[in-house]
Amino acid sequence: MNIQTLIEKIELFERMIFESGFKRDIEEYSKGIVQPQNKANLIMLKETVNNIITALEKIYDSDLLEALEILLTKEDNKPFTKTDHISELKKIIDDPNIDTNQFFDQLNNILNTLKSQIDKHETELNSLKETLKPYVDKEQEVIDAEKYSVIAIIFKDRNTISRLKEFSKTLNRWNRALHIYHQIITSVSPEEIKLVEIQNGSIDVIVNIDVNFAVNFVELVKLGLEVFGGYLLYKSTVKKIVKTYFGNEKLIKSEKEREKEMLENIGTAIKSKILEQHEEAKKSDKQLKSESIDAKANDVTNVLTEHIVKGNDLKLLAAPSEKENLIEESKKMKRTSFEVRKELQNLDDEDKIKLIEMYSPKDDD
Repeated sequence: MNIQTLIEKIELFERMIFESGFKRDIEEYSKGIVQPQNKANLIMLKETVNNIITALEKIYDSDLLEALEILLTKEDNKPFTKTDHISELKKIIDDPNIDTNQFFDQLNNILNTLKSQIDKHETELNSLKETLKPYVDKEQEVIDAEKYSVIAIIFKDRNTISRLKEFSKTLNRWNRALHIYHQIITSVSPEEIKLVEIQNGSIDVIVNIDVNFAVNFVELVKLGLEVFGGYLLYKSTVKKIVKTYFGNEKLIKSEKEREKEMLENIGTAIKSKILEQHEEAKKSDKQLKSESIDAKANDVTNVLTEHIVKGNDLKLLAAPSEKENLIEESKKMKRTSFEVRKELQNLDDEDKIKLIEMYSPKDDD
């Protein structure tokens, strides 16, 4: 597996477990409940359980399970996310017959198990990170010197990853779109985009691209995800809103129009951003041509919108170290992407079909 991908997954563990404060909180809960005044306080114990459940739900809803399954290789160090701690906690909190002592004992056992699992994960992943560090440093030197970035184009939708013909066609569309997008933002002839490797599970296609290309591309993807997120947020609330109209046809019609506009705006906003980036690039690149710019923008828009609305992902895995702004923007893009994919899961099948039908290419390749 690509080294940068492994590092990205280790960093996900660190972000979800350490930077979020989860590990610290588990340790504090474990110390707190054994205090005599807390041990017999059922209300305090229940509050602790609810806090842990809330934190665990965020972790279980993330990509951490998939990451840990790849990273942890020792037989006696299975991902803690494979243990249904949430069910165990809900079982004790929902038991009307459990007394305070039993409640404490079971909660204490769960906390000790969780602590032990996380400590073992931390030990193995720290060791893995130390092993990878020389290679990461060497690879970063090459990235800094040659001014390129490593991008992961991640395919999760079943139709693409389960059919070789469809995957081949999709890769071809991406190859074409990336070259066209390069022509839109710079007059410099693009180098051949280098395929680093293809990883399975979801299918992650890792490519090397010019760093200046990456700056614009991350900005574009982030905008596309934010606009799509706005549509999904609207869909999650509109049904409740429509119920308050009590059959008012004028108001219902206005919501249908709004939904149609928001659906179309995903592609419209991406295309507008591409054209805006092109105009901005022309200010410093006098050789940049605008021939067929509308058609080119459409081509890139179609590929990117299809990728996003199908619940796929894009990640910047590595960039030159001095490009701090690019690295920071890529972190924001990751967070937005996760939130969008999570919200997409709540969309009705009918609405998912509507999205795919609008943004999937016609079979005329």
